[in-house]
Amino acid sequence: MRTLYFNKKDLAFREKELREQFWHEVEDEQLKMAKKRVEEALEIEFSEGIGAGEYERSVGRKMYRGGCRYRDLQTWGGRLWRVKVPKGEKGYKFKLLKPWARHVRAKVLRQAKMVYRARDKQQALNRAKALAKKWSRCEPKAIRRFMRRLDATLTYMDFPTELWFMLKSTNHLERYLREWRRRLRSMGALQNSASCDRILYALVQEYNSQKKRRTLTSTQKSELYLT
Repeated sequence: MRTLYFNKKDLAFREKELREQFWHEVEDEQLKMAKKRVEEALEIEFSEGIGAGEYERSVGRKMYRGGCRYRDLQTWGGRLWRVKVPKGEKGYKFKLLKPWARHVRAKVLRQAKMVYRARDKQQALNRAKALAKKWSRCEPKAIRRFMRRLDATLTYMDFPTELWFMLKSTNHLERYLREWRRRLRSMGALQNSASCDRILYALVQEYNSQKKRRTLTSTQKSELYLT
């Protein structure tokens, strides 16, 4: 018989694996229980909605059953796979499912907004990691899209805080672009491309002059100007 020896590092690694395995099994059992309770709640709501239970004869029946379908539901605790949802012959809208989905998405949206209300970039990244850790199982597609270009959306935090209100959103630029299009349309046809360049240059200079008149405490006012 061969004797195996483990050092403290191996034992610590094994203990960590066992802990993770244990809690994953606990989460799986909780999701199974949640799935069962949701299916029971859907069956009760459907039976009350059509006025008859399964295999029940009723004079006040509003419609007949049309079998069932299986749907994956996202919850704040994880994904419920293949939840049995009853179907009616004329269709049936459940009151339980839509508010449930809105409730989860509202929570994700509120926490995502807090990322952009951070004091600095490091705090924003920490909040984004906490968001991904908490909701990645519940809303995997939304979290992947949010984290994909997170660094690009936080670029404005590399500048002084006095400039954040101008840099974190493109709303002011979009407003000026609409205004420029409106003014160009009123001119009709232009003589050539050089004429168009002169007009756009004058509009940009007008924009920069408006920003120069604005009072800022930062020394980097030039970051606000279009070049």
